[in-house]
Amino acid sequence: GILERRGDNQTGYWEIKEVGNTSPTPPSTPSITPPITPLHIPLITPPTTPPITELEGKFIELMLQNAQITRKAMAATLAVSIDVVKEYLERLKGKGILERRGDNRTGYWVIKK
Repeated sequence: GILERRGDNQTGYWEIKEVGNTSPTPPSTPSITPPITPLHIPLITPPTTPPITELEGKFIELMLQNAQITRKAMAATLAVSIDVVKEYLERLKGKGILERRGDNRTGYWVIKK
């Protein structure tokens, strides 16, 4: 699913949305298809997401439990400083798990994976 931040940090909330299959319909296959041999099979490795640490998981869990949680509330709940909260949000962004949409006051976070 996707977690999206709606509104600002004071009055906003987290919205959870399910992600369906958004891939386009494959084109119709021609009536004659060549035989599949090892030369025709592409070697594609699916992208992998770096593992999530225990504390990163706690941040995600807090956002899922309370859609309106602030950085200050995250820091208080996990007994860490605001700087640690900022650091871990940046780590999650760096791993491609979080994306910031909007500005600092009215923007929101989107969990992509």
